[in-house]
Amino acid sequence: MKTKKCDYGSPYMTKDMSHIVLKLMLLGRIKKKAVYSYALLKEINGSVLISHFIAKHGGDIKNDVYNTVKALEKSGYITTRGKVEDGRFKKYYTITKDGTKALDESKLLLLKSMKDIMKVVG
Repeated sequence: MKTKKCDYGSPYMTKDMSHIVLKLMLLGRIKKKAVYSYALLKEINGSVLISHFIAKHGGDIKNDVYNTVKALEKSGYITTRGKVEDGRFKKYYTITKDGTKALDESKLLLLKSMKDIMKVVG
C-alpha cells in the first residue's frame, strides 16, 4: 500500500500536530529570553523541526508564526511589550506564569504519551 505524502513533510504529520509542535517551540524560545517578532521568526524559520511548514509554504512560515503568537497571547501564555530600538518599533514577547506552566505540563504530557505509545507499538 502506497502512502500519500501530505503538505507537512511526512504522510503522518497532521496539521494539528504541526501546530502543537510550533506552539511548543515558540513558548520554549520565548521562555529563554524576551524576543521581538522578526528575530523570533528568523530563529524558528531556521529550525529543522518545522521543515513541514517550510515545505507547505514554499519557504515562508511568517503567517503561521504570527498567527500562533497571536493565539498564545490571546490564551494568556505570552505578553507583548513594544519598544523603539534604532528608530524602529519592535514588539517583544515574554512568557507569563501561565505560559510557563502550560509549557512545562505539555512537555511532561508529550513525554509520557510517547512512552505509552512506544509500549503499544513496540
